[in-house]
Amino acid sequence: MDVRMDGRVAVITGAGSGIGQATAIQAARLGLRVAAWDFRVAGAQRTIELAGEHGASITAVEADVTHPDAIDRAMAATTRLGQPTLLVNNAGRPPSAPNFGSRMH
Repeated sequence: MDVRMDGRVAVITGAGSGIGQATAIQAARLGLRVAAWDFRVAGAQRTIELAGEHGASITAVEADVTHPDAIDRAMAATTRLGQPTLLVNNAGRPPSAPNFGSRMH
């Protein structure tokens, strides 16, 4: 099945690596205009490079989703592509492992 989503705009957070990066590239290959949000713009730039190898186009947007002001700036940059119709909220960091050493006897 050939699914195309030409012209629609997608915001993909955490798009600088891993699952977010793979999702951004696949979305672009399906014809979405992808805004690759990541707090490390270098990671989002790498996603752009990889997408280009597959004939897809992505826009990198620096965005730390833990700060409301950064989200506002990222959304302003994203709406230049058009009104977003899809959000993949993939951003996150694993919590620090608790230190149980002091509790063990």
